[in-house]
Amino acid sequence: MNKHFDNHMIILVILLFAILFGYALRMRHETKIQESYQSQAEKYLAALEEEFYSALDKPHTFHIFYGQFEIYPVKSPERRFHYRRVKDDY
Repeated sequence: MNKHFDNHMIILVILLFAILFGYALRMRHETKIQESYQSQAEKYLAALEEEFYSALDKPHTFHIFYGQFEIYPVKSPERRFHYRRVKDDY
């Protein structure tokens, strides 16, 4: 009976370690994905900020959020922008 119980305990311990190892690998993978998305968002935000400043210096329209919105500066003494949703060409 003890040998049979020991075999089951060994299998249980191996399964427990496998589950813990899989969980640790999953958390590491999700952390890498989150860091990648965060760095992409920071790059996109920096590019958007450059577009805003260049539009203040030389007024022009530009698109944000993958072309969903068209941004254009308002001709006034205040530094303001307006936007409109771009119509789909379907």
